[in-house]
Amino acid sequence: MTNEQLEHASAMQRGGIRGFFGMKPKAEVKTKGANSSSNVPLASHQTTNPSFTNPPASISLKEDKPLPPLPSPEVITIIFLENVAKPVIKTKLPYRLERIERTEQLLYCSILLHRDSLSVIATDQELQQEEILDKIELDWLAEMRGNPMEQDRMRWLLFKMVEMFVTDATKDSTEIAEIVALAPVLDKEYYRKLLSSIIADFDQAVILDVDLLQGLIQLVQSASPDFLDADDLIKILRIIRTRLQDTHQQSTEHSYHLTLAVSRILDVMTEHKVQDLDRIEEHEPLAQVLSGLMGSSDPYLLYQACYAFQALQYVPDDETPLQVVLRHSTSVANGLVQIMAVFRLDPGSILEGVDNLCESLGGTFEAASTVYDGVCSLMESGQGVFDSLKEGYASGKKRPWYSAIRAAYALAQAGQLKDLKKLIYRAPCRRDPLFQWGVCQLLGEMASDAIWSVAIRQQSVDLLGDLYRNDTEWGQDESVKSWMLNIFNQLGAIADQTVSASASLLLKDLKQDHDTISMLPCPLRSRLSIPKSSPTLAKAQKIPYIEYELYKLRLQRLGEAEQSIYIPPMAKANLQARDDDLFPLMDKVNEFLKSERQ
Repeated sequence: MTNEQLEHASAMQRGGIRGFFGMKPKAEVKTKGANSSSNVPLASHQTTNPSFTNPPASISLKEDKPLPPLPSPEVITIIFLENVAKPVIKTKLPYRLERIERTEQLLYCSILLHRDSLSVIATDQELQQEEILDKIELDWLAEMRGNPMEQDRMRWLLFKMVEMFVTDATKDSTEIAEIVALAPVLDKEYYRKLLSSIIADFDQAVILDVDLLQGLIQLVQSASPDFLDADDLIKILRIIRTRLQDTHQQSTEHSYHLTLAVSRILDVMTEHKVQDLDRIEEHEPLAQVLSGLMGSSDPYLLYQACYAFQALQYVPDDETPLQVVLRHSTSVANGLVQIMAVFRLDPGSILEGVDNLCESLGGTFEAASTVYDGVCSLMESGQGVFDSLKEGYASGKKRPWYSAIRAAYALAQAGQLKDLKKLIYRAPCRRDPLFQWGVCQLLGEMASDAIWSVAIRQQSVDLLGDLYRNDTEWGQDESVKSWMLNIFNQLGAIADQTVSASASLLLKDLKQDHDTISMLPCPLRSRLSIPKSSPTLAKAQKIPYIEYELYKLRLQRLGEAEQSIYIPPMAKANLQARDDDLFPLMDKVNEFLKSERQ
């Protein structure tokens, strides 16, 4: 096949994919310059987090399209006005000897104690992200500092809850949600015990347990530094990938949950800078599974597959650049579609002396062109790259929309909502439907997550509504509009009446104008909510903690010793008087002393 024929076939494939997303054909889209930002070489192979410093010298800013103007002043002034502190669950604090009734209380207390213990070594930036403690919290911490036994009691409860969960043969959704909420405050030993138990339960389950899967992902995302290593993450990824491979293609909902889990695990792997993933055993099998899902007719599953595929590009395999060239100079072994072959060939990773990059593709290009075009040319990703996201992009391999979404999640988790809004409105890749899908999912998760204040959740709904109604660049693709309507539909069913009422009104209004858009079921999977009941905590409370019980008894005895006991003397008028005819002797004595009879 000649180069002209390959280019024509690629253009036809890109046109078909654009048609699926409702986008204009390539010919109708303004052509990028030859040196546009989508063709810049990779600046740093290992950079996984967005950098807000100056871009590398190898990236040209001249080809970038100017940032689009901000939306109307009305929207700017009422939504996400300022950056806020990182969200944290708050509830009533128990004081000395008070019983901890709910897991939510135990978590809140443990977070405060953990923060207090780290306040001395925390950086200024970390302290700025934390919310300022109020008087009640400061007073509670002051009391706890002088009461190490109470602190020990709380740690003991955490450990007992983990032990009871691990030994419980039947774990329901409430118990799973209850125990994974405690992950941020567990020490390393008990965190790893809990992680091992949940991994084993998920791996041994005959049918997919979505709650257990979500609990596993939340547990991994909540890990403290150094609690996980690369081998842990690779094994978890392998288990989920195997389950995804074995899932029937008609089980769209199961495929969606598993693909979403793969995405989240890969995100954590990029944060931990995991590399040298085995190309034969891990990298290529996962890439092949995801490439098959990218042919799905379900746009929800398609987005998650595209996201996971992009995340995979940030977890490099163990193949050297020399091995890449040698492998591409031969035929594809066993007829496998070498998906990663196309993406590994960037100018920065090829040995000097390779005269023609296209020749190194050889016979693999025709076999992999469908996957290549399905990922690299799904849609136009803006004219340039947002300055703060320059670092880490590469031609064809890593797409701007993925890094922009990763940055958006990082800003939200840090409470930098004003910066998040700026990213949403100014990112040059904001016209990319995949970027829009990711932002909609993030805002939907924020609106449904009770860890945020009602005001922030309401503003998340308002921002989604404004993007739908007033942003001319947003939702030009019908699949994005359908996704937004599904988000409003799910938010209308949550417990908070303020948020649900606002989402329901928006849905009712918007569906009148777009009644032809299909409503496909696709759940928002944020963190598992802390249940109202605390069954595991209740079981742990029944176990006698001897040291603590002795401590309470000691405090009780000391308190009683401080109480003065006085029995007033009583007297009778004479010996013949009845025993019950008594009067206070002290009163008579005082009366006598004050009289003249003395």
